[in-house]
Amino acid sequence: MCGITGIINFRKPCQNAKLIVSSMNSALLHRGPDSEGIFRSNDTCATMGTRRLSIVDVKNGQQPFVCSRGNTEFSCVFNGEVYNFKELKEELIRKGHKFETDSDTEVVLKSYIEWGRQCVDHFRGIFALAIYDGKELFLARDRLGVKPMFYALLTDGTLVFSSEPKGIFRYPEFKKEPNPESIAEYFLGTFLFTDSCTSLDRSFFRGVFSVNPGSYIVFSQDGLQHHEYWDLPIYGEQHDIDFIAELRRELTRAILEQIPREVKFGTALSGGLDSSIVTAIVAANFTGRIPSATIRFIGDEHNPDFEHAELFARDNNVDLLVTELSPSSLIGYIDDMIRAMDEPHDTIRQLGLFAIYKRLHEAGCKVVLVGEGSDEFNLGYYHFSPGFGKDLCITSKMFREAWKRRITHASRYFTLDFLQMIDFDRIITHISTDYYERCRSKRPIDRIQYYYAKKFLKYRLDANDRCGMANSIEARVPFCDHRFMELAFQVPPSMNLSHGLEKNVLREAFKQDLPAEIYRRQKYALPESKDLLLYELIAQELDKNILTADKQMWNILDRNFIIELNKEFKVRIERAKAGDRVNFTGEIRMHEEVDLKIKHVFLALTFLRWFDINFGSGQSIT
Repeated sequence: MCGITGIINFRKPCQNAKLIVSSMNSALLHRGPDSEGIFRSNDTCATMGTRRLSIVDVKNGQQPFVCSRGNTEFSCVFNGEVYNFKELKEELIRKGHKFETDSDTEVVLKSYIEWGRQCVDHFRGIFALAIYDGKELFLARDRLGVKPMFYALLTDGTLVFSSEPKGIFRYPEFKKEPNPESIAEYFLGTFLFTDSCTSLDRSFFRGVFSVNPGSYIVFSQDGLQHHEYWDLPIYGEQHDIDFIAELRRELTRAILEQIPREVKFGTALSGGLDSSIVTAIVAANFTGRIPSATIRFIGDEHNPDFEHAELFARDNNVDLLVTELSPSSLIGYIDDMIRAMDEPHDTIRQLGLFAIYKRLHEAGCKVVLVGEGSDEFNLGYYHFSPGFGKDLCITSKMFREAWKRRITHASRYFTLDFLQMIDFDRIITHISTDYYERCRSKRPIDRIQYYYAKKFLKYRLDANDRCGMANSIEARVPFCDHRFMELAFQVPPSMNLSHGLEKNVLREAFKQDLPAEIYRRQKYALPESKDLLLYELIAQELDKNILTADKQMWNILDRNFIIELNKEFKVRIERAKAGDRVNFTGEIRMHEEVDLKIKHVFLALTFLRWFDINFGSGQSIT
């Protein structure tokens, strides 16, 4: 519900801190168009700011929130919502705390005063927060990292933080540079899994880091300390639980407690199982018609996702908001996406996601409930995504070898000078150690599920946060409620996988709420256009950007290879137009050979655009 920023230096407080934080806030205006707040601590070491999207205690919930206990001054800036804040408020009142507002921000700060760093264990919600008490800065993120928090520690001892990297760029002493290792990791990942992303604690910019999900950092005169307070609870299955009844109870609770009480809200409806469940429970418990957005691709002969969304809306209390997307309109969203994400992307699906949030903003919504997270916790990817089924890696060695087989493909994109800076073996060791082997269960299926719930879910959550907030909307994710998730991870795989379907326990739990066509519908990837005209436009844009790219960009990418890549892509388009069956979008299994997909070309285009926006002229696609 906000964008938050701050500057802290214990050695030499910044003289123009309020002006700088105001500039940082301006970079996050989209995250909080309703109001601005800036606070400087009495000791002048810390200055924090917010841009507020008013959702909870709209009238009185301004930030930063400041209070004192004895001689100690406490200040807090907060992004997100703690859904159980009313329960916590009652508990804190019993402990003697007094409250000035009905906002969850005040509850967050007084929870810190009462429980210290362990306050995060009490929160159920999505949050990124910063609290300063004169001795230390406390930066924390929710368990899955739904809400973002970036920071940079400069050589003069200044720590700068922001909800998005673009806020940090406004700090005068920060020098913006590409991060070679994140770039290499991203390109490597696009050849192995469904969609790629950087490591959870990195960004595409050198020196800009992210607080890990389920973690907090403490910055004091003693330096920077990192602490993890939660990790994915994959320990093994249980058999003595009525999973159908319990999953229904926990998810229904999560959906209902995430409905805002003071502002207009809606849902995103893809026509799949997960978004239909969320929308069905909302519609059944709400008296008005629910705005629910979906997309339809002009030029595609078949729009199964739109057709199922339309089917669902007809039988439920839903006002279906349809955005029709042509190939040219999708191209027009590329730069919007890059500016929202502060990074390139390898999937055209995110363009449709951006359009959905734009439509809901136009409808007046401030909050949107979405279906993200269900697949990661209920084996939703089992039948079609790399790493599952017959593609399963039995050992860590097999997992690492699968990555190593893709190094040649990723390396072709880069210049020799750039490759001399890259250690792919170190990147692969980091990925395997932190996102696969770290799983507490040793079963291969649990470990690959851990990887998807760590790495792939980051891509989905980041996209929803940035696309939503670029349109001044907070995305809420009921499937990422940690109590629901902890229960879902205990379901035996045999209960979730049968008859060629997945998520069977979830299907049965909500069978009564869904049309039969959606209840039985197999998992599909998020909607994306397969119109050959769109592919032709992407090829044309890549040609244009090759010609106009800043010469410094060619220190990273190999210009000759990118030219040849696009030539091969255009040949495949012509073959498809002539009637050949050409697979532009299908998944590449971990043990299969790589063939050229749309994402390999789209990544080249968006990387050129990302570099130009951040380090070149920044001229938009027209």
